[in-house]
Amino acid sequence: YSRTFDFVEVKYEYLDLLYFYFPKSREKRAKEIGVRLAAIIQQHQGKRISVVAHSFGSVILSRAFEMLPDDCRVSTVIICGSPLSESDSIDHIVEMTDQTINECGTRDTVLLFSKLFVPGLGYAGRTGFYRENTPSFVNRFFKGGHSLYFKKDRSGESFSSKFWTSSLAGQNPTVFIDERPKPVFKDVTNVFIRLLARLRYLVFLGVILICLGLYYLLR
Repeated sequence: YSRTFDFVEVKYEYLDLLYFYFPKSREKRAKEIGVRLAAIIQQHQGKRISVVAHSFGSVILSRAFEMLPDDCRVSTVIICGSPLSESDSIDHIVEMTDQTINECGTRDTVLLFSKLFVPGLGYAGRTGFYRENTPSFVNRFFKGGHSLYFKKDRSGESFSSKFWTSSLAGQNPTVFIDERPKPVFKDVTNVFIRLLARLRYLVFLGVILICLGLYYLLR
């Protein structure tokens, strides 16, 4: 859409399931890549900067913003499919950004497993962050799963073109969208999920015991 738009893709190596499951190894990788992202943001201060972070990228984004000096500014941050906990504070992101958008997929089963079974993570990309919608921050809810943001609708228009282009270009204020199911059904399912999530620490302990058992068997 613009010849003057410089695109930088921050990549990271394949993150296997066990590496992602354990908080220390996951945080180590997030901070390593977060350093690179923070450096890019600082390097381009004075320009209009937009950051789009999907899935584990939102964890990296959060760590990167923790490293930035207070005088750094970013125009737009779009978070989608985030496995961050819905109760996590993202004040450090919102305060440095003109507008922050958290996109949520109401049928994101990947994040459901994240909430239920992965220690230290949640499903903010499904239920939204627990904070008020303001001119500088909004949770938006769409019918779709973890890859919703890379698909096209029946007319052939991509999700990013339809919902992100104007925000990235700074042309329009953020529009609130809510395609969630009926509140009663939502309340019941969320209570059930929160109860199950409390059991994930038992699953975590079970995984450790299995790993120890395999270690002694294979020595």
